[in-house]
Amino acid sequence: MKIKDKNSQKPKPKGRKSALQRPPLLEKADCGAQVPKDQRFKERWLELNSDVRSALGSWNDLTEKYDGKMNRDQEQLHEIKSLLQELQKKLKVFGE
Repeated sequence: MKIKDKNSQKPKPKGRKSALQRPPLLEKADCGAQVPKDQRFKERWLELNSDVRSALGSWNDLTEKYDGKMNRDQEQLHEIKSLLQELQKKLKVFGE
């Protein structure tokens, strides 16, 4: 039987590393190289505006596609209504 030396084993990392790690903090010297706050705000606003326009376009396309079509529940209710109407007609004939 072979005895393993504890010092020869690779040390295990302590703690778990998260997939979402925080970026390192910027030093004060790097602040001058950053994009101005107004520019970042404008870029984010344009991205948001673009996303809203895209969502609105998708909404309009889907509305046009499904306009006038009944959903599954409405189809079932329509079918039940027609079956009840047929039953009512048959009962009238039977009652006469």
